[in-house]
Amino acid sequence: MLSTETAEEPHDAVSEVQKRPSLRSFDPCILVILAAFFIFGAAFAGLGVYRPLEQRIAGVDPVGYYAWGRSLLYDRDLQFANEYRSLNAGATFTPGFVMNPDGPRTATGHLPNLFSIGPGLLWMPFMAAAHMGASASGAPADGFSQPYHAAVYIANGVYGLLGVLLTYGALRVWFPRAISLAGALAAWACSPALYYMYAQIAMAHSCSFFAVALFFFIWARLRGSSSAIPWALIGLSIGLAALVRWQNAAFAVIPAIDLLVRHRAKGIAPLAACAAASIVAFLPQMIGWKLVYGSFFTVPQGEAFVDWIHPDWMGLLFSRASGLLTWTPLCAVAIAGLFIWPKANRVCWIALAVAFLVQFYVNSAVPSAGWSFGMRRMVNCTPLFAVGLAQVVNFLPARRIVLYAIFSLFAFWNFLFILQYGGFIDSYYIQRAAEAEAKRVNLTVAELLRATTLPDGQAFDIRRFAAEHRFPKGGEPTNRQLVTDKLVVLRFLIERLSPVQEDSGSPGTT
Repeated sequence: MLSTETAEEPHDAVSEVQKRPSLRSFDPCILVILAAFFIFGAAFAGLGVYRPLEQRIAGVDPVGYYAWGRSLLYDRDLQFANEYRSLNAGATFTPGFVMNPDGPRTATGHLPNLFSIGPGLLWMPFMAAAHMGASASGAPADGFSQPYHAAVYIANGVYGLLGVLLTYGALRVWFPRAISLAGALAAWACSPALYYMYAQIAMAHSCSFFAVALFFFIWARLRGSSSAIPWALIGLSIGLAALVRWQNAAFAVIPAIDLLVRHRAKGIAPLAACAAASIVAFLPQMIGWKLVYGSFFTVPQGEAFVDWIHPDWMGLLFSRASGLLTWTPLCAVAIAGLFIWPKANRVCWIALAVAFLVQFYVNSAVPSAGWSFGMRRMVNCTPLFAVGLAQVVNFLPARRIVLYAIFSLFAFWNFLFILQYGGFIDSYYIQRAAEAEAKRVNLTVAELLRATTLPDGQAFDIRRFAAEHRFPKGGEPTNRQLVTDKLVVLRFLIERLSPVQEDSGSPGTT
């Protein structure tokens, strides 16, 4: 463990077997992380873009993840028709809709489920608590009433918090407190991980962040051992991460490189223990696939789901729709930091950099992320981003205050972006579009809002018009929406927080 918090030179004296910081003594940095968690949550809830007690599970991905847990808890049959029908109540189930309760069955007579079992398993303890709450409050204790939906959103927040804490705990193996805290907080607050802790839809990414951070923490603390049991624990954590999102299995390159380079032939036995344990942890998914599809291994989306030959590297980084760097630009600094390799423990840093490159390739080989805040598929790399940011701070000791200020600025930028994505200034976008449309058809805005038919004979539906002109979550924002409209979000935020509100004339009023 590094012994000083105030050294003026970069730390480069970590031995291959680290002196692990004690977990018994209280660390005040934990309070800072907890405070940041509650401040962000209260801010998003207070500003109306995060309502965990009201939001519901619906759509495609959230229903697929939740269906595993709900079916295991209540029906115990993995027949998902009632989950698909109840969670998407009121939807039109077209033949091509993957959550169609009346769709084609698999060879075993089940409806297909294209999503991983892990999030549903991680949500189950919260669902069990919701079951007791529903029974006590008189709500239907059936896995479908609002307490169960709320439990999933709360679970995602808790798992995200645990991910930050575990990432910080792993960084403490190599860095002093201040640098570890800065790396963990910045990687979370300046990346897509922040949104998915407080998301409006129940996705798996916060659970994925937690699971990878748990692996990162266990590996960082136990990698100095050469016996089988510690490496079996590392393997169990890899298997759990793969249960949550299958591409997390690729993080196995970290222990593989670490063991085979450091220990060579002697590393084969602990690596075998690691691999066997990871398979054991992944067994729930394999059994689920066997029951639903008839095979222990499958690609539910089909072999064409991944295009290994034509990965879209530029799109993953720079797409306006969901580019990692166009939406969360501090990740560029984090990636650069991953390739700063100190002399001490160089194998460790190389393994982490290779793991990032593997994830970068895997995630660039899958189709467009679609409805997404930034590059959601790279949320699993948040602990790696934390390492990169900590490395940058560590190797620029004379610029640490400047770097902390830059991290804070990008965290605030990300905060504004989440407000924008969450609909905080949708009224501004709708009003601007309505003014342009009213001018085009030679009506006033008030006349347009009341119209059902335009002067040129076209039908006009104000609800559809409004939906089409909100922030484009499923498409490509304009360059203005990506950058300069953050000033509009800031203006709205200042007006919302102003103690004196104007009765009229506020931007976005229609």
